[in-house]
Amino acid sequence: MNINQINADKLQLLQGYENEGRGINCVRQLVAELRAERMVSAAAIASNEWDKISSYPKVAQMIKDLRLINQDAYISYHMVD
Repeated sequence: MNINQINADKLQLLQGYENEGRGINCVRQLVAELRAERMVSAAAIASNEWDKISSYPKVAQMIKDLRLINQDAYISYHMVD
């Protein structure tokens, strides 16, 4: 089992506890991309769905730890003056 598979399993387990046990659909999609070793697609999902993901601090932190999103770049790019 490679590191992406291990991280996918951890993220799958973590997201499953959120949203009253229903999990987070966009994170399940991200996990599927990690398992398929499609890191660019996983990062795209993280970026596109960050508004939802960031509502779940533990999940968001794990995604940041996996370096699938650079929050500082995301915030500066999406901020409106």
